[in-house]
Amino acid sequence: MEILLVRHGQAGKPDAAAYPDDDLRPLTPKGRKEFKRAGKGLRRLRPETEKILFSPAERTRETAELLARSLDLAEKDLLEVPELHHGVSPAGALARLTRLRLPRRVALVGHEPW
Repeated sequence: MEILLVRHGQAGKPDAAAYPDDDLRPLTPKGRKEFKRAGKGLRRLRPETEKILFSPAERTRETAELLARSLDLAEKDLLEVPELHHGVSPAGALARLTRLRLPRRVALVGHEPW
């Protein structure tokens, strides 16, 4: 299996007043624009990606959707995986991924440094 690790696009700075739940913090307009450009490059590198898995945070969902459009993937090819959330150990994510029946090429959209 080939795994493409993708960090979510640029999101605004954490702001407890605007987003008491940090998982609701979205990409910035600049982050969306830059990731659309990056998605075109990823299409050239890994056009055969078959599924995109992402953490429950809004910014990773948005990034996964932008990547899916770049790779001509459908909504059914996106899968939210709680174990890709920031703060979950890599071992926890790996344990979940090994239980899933995944295609040959997948992209994981998550958080830095996880």
